[in-house]
Amino acid sequence: MSTTDTALLSAEPDVEEHVALDEDYVLTPGFVEKVVDAADDGDGMRLRSLLEDLHPADVADLMGFLTAEHRAVVVLWLPPELLAETLPELDDGIREEVLERVPHGTLAEALQELDSDDAAAVVEDLEDDQRERVLAAMPEVDRAAIESSLGYAEDSAGRLMQREVMAAPQFWNVGDTIDHIRRQGDDLPELFFDIYVVDPVNRPVGGVAVSSLLRAPGPRPCRT
Repeated sequence: MSTTDTALLSAEPDVEEHVALDEDYVLTPGFVEKVVDAADDGDGMRLRSLLEDLHPADVADLMGFLTAEHRAVVVLWLPPELLAETLPELDDGIREEVLERVPHGTLAEALQELDSDDAAAVVEDLEDDQRERVLAAMPEVDRAAIESSLGYAEDSAGRLMQREVMAAPQFWNVGDTIDHIRRQGDDLPELFFDIYVVDPVNRPVGGVAVSSLLRAPGPRPCRT
């Protein structure tokens, strides 16, 4: 085997490394430059590779470093879940600008990843015609939760309240309820402390704290 062949076999793969954050957890100028270059080239796959592992707060910071033209390209390549979690983190002016750039179908998909109170806060910033298109593209349950929130005055308890809850029918026992919660996966509310117990027509008849549920033996009925 020749020296050249040996060198080729032993050479490290040519892998480009990019470090998004410095030791103070601030976006590095080099990383921002890579994003700008990818946006200039219209290289969507490169943009997605650069951005997909960033925290939403870091994506929001990045948007502040970019021009409006670059933001318009970048936002189109954010995965829906990352886009959803980034929108509430953006400064008001940048969020309004970004929302004007996102196709209504993409925005409708992204909003389904948010809790109803956060989704309502984003929808509130939309122009009337865009709001109608986005809501029309959402599943009925998600749309109804957002419209219910928007029906209350800004900063009222009704507007700020999260509509997603966990409920269990009266005939379920503790094991049934815990199994149901586990099956929800990503559909679980972000934060909840109580399980509502409902009758056959879905009316609340009581509730049980999650901490009490976890301490109770499995066969015991799920009730207060």
